[in-house]
Amino acid sequence: MKRIFTYITVVLLSTSLFEGSAKATENLIHINYNIHVVDNILYLNDIFEGVQKYGDIEVDVTPEPGKTKVYSKSYIQHLMSQYDLLNKGITVPEKIYVHRASQIVNQEMIEELIKDKLQPYWKQSLEIVFDLEPLEFHIASNAKIPLRIQDIRYIPETGRFQSIVQFAGDTESSYFKRIDGSLTETIRVYVPARPIVRGEVIRKEALHMKKLPVSKLMNNTIVSVDDLVGMSSKKSLGVNQLIRSNDIDYPKIVFKGSLLNIIYKAHGIKLSLKGRALEEGVKGQTIRVQNLDSHTTIYAKVISPSEALIIN
Repeated sequence: MKRIFTYITVVLLSTSLFEGSAKATENLIHINYNIHVVDNILYLNDIFEGVQKYGDIEVDVTPEPGKTKVYSKSYIQHLMSQYDLLNKGITVPEKIYVHRASQIVNQEMIEELIKDKLQPYWKQSLEIVFDLEPLEFHIASNAKIPLRIQDIRYIPETGRFQSIVQFAGDTESSYFKRIDGSLTETIRVYVPARPIVRGEVIRKEALHMKKLPVSKLMNNTIVSVDDLVGMSSKKSLGVNQLIRSNDIDYPKIVFKGSLLNIIYKAHGIKLSLKGRALEEGVKGQTIRVQNLDSHTTIYAKVISPSEALIIN
């Protein structure tokens, strides 16, 4: 049994009588206060290293894989009293910790097994969606068979499946778990990878791809990254929030008070005037502009951050 110990060293003095005379002998005992175990049984010599007589006594069940148990000073003193280890010279720690080693079974591992079992029904547009997500389980670290599908049932009409999964089946810590879900038609959608603030111009680095069941797709949801990059957010967008067409707009390139060249074209004639934007606008938008010479208000279409074309 493999054990890793951090310990406090204490000395027990025991008195033995040999042929009518008293002789003191020293037995070195280590009280381990930070214990790492693999198996599911805690033995006396896991706590008191060096104990000979009662070392293989089972004192408790270890915690579940990946968990920690804490034992109090009074519990340690109780054990010492029970197994003749009490002595005035012993310093007992306030607590000792027992950690159970583990390996992790994640959602991707479970998906792969279920996908293999449901291969006759599988196609590229399908996604496994579990009723409870995310899935992550700690199992015994010495398990050579982390998981296997004990049983699975699939209903093609609804796309639902029910499965019984066995974890760590080759160890004493084996257990079964029911895991249900569905095979769902999905679509790839680009959503914010971080919060996007109102007015921010959306960059590709701010987005990531997410698979979404088609049934959850809202009206006018934008799915293509090309339709999002370079656009301006009209409101704050949260992480993984679906972005709809009315959530974005072309970025403002002209702002109220900006100086512009006002261009007039007609019958082969091109004139340029100086003007000031009276409102903000995006490319292609018609805004109100003031002629700086005549102070009259005219309407012009934004064609660049510094130019607007008079609308006839």
